[in-house]
Amino acid sequence: MTSDDLCDLLPGLVHFGTYPFVVPVFAEVTRVTITAKGHTFLNLSGVRWVVDGIQHDFPGSAEASSKHIKSLPAGSLVNFRGYHSELETNPTWTFEFDRPQRLDEIHVFNRRGIYAARSYDLEVMVETGTGDRISTSNIAHPILAARAAIFADRARRFYGLYPDDAGRRVATAGAELQHICDRAMIGGACDSARSVRLRSDILQSIHHCLKKSQDILAVKALPVAASLCEFLLDRRPKDKNFIASDDELFAVSVILVDAIENFRKADMIYLSDLVMYLAGRGTPERVEREVNKLYARVGNGNVPQPIMFRSHAMAGADLQAKAASHLNAIAEVNRVFASIGYVTAICYGTYLGAIRTGEFIPHDDDVDMVVALDVVGRDKIKPSLDAIVAALTSMGVRASVFGEHEFLKVIAPSAGHEIDVFPIAHSEKEGFVLMHMEQLTIREVRKDHILPFRMIDFYGRAMLAPSTDSDFLADRYGPNWMVPMRPVAGEMREVVELPD
Repeated sequence: MTSDDLCDLLPGLVHFGTYPFVVPVFAEVTRVTITAKGHTFLNLSGVRWVVDGIQHDFPGSAEASSKHIKSLPAGSLVNFRGYHSELETNPTWTFEFDRPQRLDEIHVFNRRGIYAARSYDLEVMVETGTGDRISTSNIAHPILAARAAIFADRARRFYGLYPDDAGRRVATAGAELQHICDRAMIGGACDSARSVRLRSDILQSIHHCLKKSQDILAVKALPVAASLCEFLLDRRPKDKNFIASDDELFAVSVILVDAIENFRKADMIYLSDLVMYLAGRGTPERVEREVNKLYARVGNGNVPQPIMFRSHAMAGADLQAKAASHLNAIAEVNRVFASIGYVTAICYGTYLGAIRTGEFIPHDDDVDMVVALDVVGRDKIKPSLDAIVAALTSMGVRASVFGEHEFLKVIAPSAGHEIDVFPIAHSEKEGFVLMHMEQLTIREVRKDHILPFRMIDFYGRAMLAPSTDSDFLADRYGPNWMVPMRPVAGEMREVVELPD
């Protein structure tokens, strides 16, 4: 059977982004090789070495058959920062341990969303200290049978919480799906049409049960329902006209609420995994509405509502709920930068909210500032930022240069909030400066659109900001900058007001 055949039966059999591909080892290992079968990309999120149920870091070296131009080095996979090969036949990634290491399991984490399908047909080859080679495939019969059994067991657990007709339908359909999958794995008929109907029945029953049950029962059922929905939703790319059903959107909401309950947010890993179900005008708003209704019933109350799709995650209204604290953080950053000879100002999304409504943008989730550097040219930015980090660190202020994007992450000492501080450098071209604009790309901007900073009112406080509003904001967000837009899984979408 192909991975597509398996996905037609039960997507969770091969979609192992949330739950890793667990490779049993229980041996001393010298080398591990991961291969994506076919003409494809090897595109994974991370690899974990597990001994006695605990993750370990072991010294060694990683190499790969190729590296995509946008990928981090091969060794980044063991740091859980991802790896991406070129498009080739049977791309491989290999880790050679400095000395033989006892491993109980290897956990391989897939990419999420539409990219997950690239690694459905995955093979992990383990070489032991005795010279044996042990190969395990993600679509090997024992592994698939175990996953189908896990799914059926969770369906039975759901019935235990809802011992009514709807709960019985979940358990009965789960058992039948397991039987269909087991039969197909040993060469029997692949009844994908029946599987689609059963999956639809389970989603409908979960929707019915969680909507109608008492809150205390829904709290107990949420993690079980979320794990079932993870198995049932097909993340393969959809037709451009695809519109999710009400039951599918509720399943998406269940997964997101479960993540928010556990991690206080559903970050981009979850959002990119489910983005295909968010297509269509008003769909993100419908999901937000369901998420807030469900969280109000089952959540622990630690996340301030409204919960929305924000710049980096689906999360609570931290900026709005703690506006005074974030304004204090801005004032702190202004003071510490002034103490080392630099002038800072609010900018980007924070400034857009200040001009548009006088408040933080509802869908934003962080504070943006800029710092004026007295240097000329792109090549002078990074050394200047390094010098600022050294100066702030010597004062006890936590600061760092963020990755390869050449801007600062600064923790306001008392308020404790992290603020992004972006540099402004002089361009060699007269009358222009260099600063981050679209997609964190540094480009030239007219100097008089941003400098000198001017004072504006923000929540009743005087704040330094760019020298112009419409000119700079049009530079950054386009001529329609007054039209509210919001990020949904990395894509900017127009805000839609749903009827009550």
